[in-house]
Amino acid sequence: MAKTDNLLYNENEFRTFVFEEKKPEKPFPIWLISLTLFSIGLLLYVSDNINFWTGLIFILVPYGLIEIDRLKLYKWGNKEKLQGSFNGELRINTDEIIISDKTYKTEEIKSLNITYDSFYREKDIDAFGISIKNGETNSLKMTLRNNKTVEIKFKFASLDHAKKLLELTDLLKRRIFITNDWKLN
Repeated sequence: MAKTDNLLYNENEFRTFVFEEKKPEKPFPIWLISLTLFSIGLLLYVSDNINFWTGLIFILVPYGLIEIDRLKLYKWGNKEKLQGSFNGELRINTDEIIISDKTYKTEEIKSLNITYDSFYREKDIDAFGISIKNGETNSLKMTLRNNKTVEIKFKFASLDHAKKLLELTDLLKRRIFITNDWKLN
């Protein structure tokens, strides 16, 4: 994986990694195990080969497994899985935006929309627990003067790294229409 230590350079340039998403892996169907256990318990109950306490186990264990899966308790405090890879570099300065090997001069850009969504090692606390983000869910959508659109996902190494881009976009607002959608804490 690419190193994020040296992403802050000079005050008029922002650098980071471009993230390319891939289709996420399908999780193992815990509901299938629960349904199987419940079915076995039901069959044993119908054939009178089960007592009350064993039957209770065949009801509570499947219910518990479904709740653990629904609430994602097995992910509590773990780092989120990276659903893709970092395959290029994003460089933004006052004169141009470089995405991997493609350069866009500020004169070619009509508008820029940046969504600040997460940064590396940010804790995400929600109703389902705590997880640690990878910082790759930020997006940059660029509309060029020829009405073509370029959209990418990219990584923030830290909150200061995100603030660096916010400061740089304030300088660029004189030349480009920029929308900053700040969702970070």
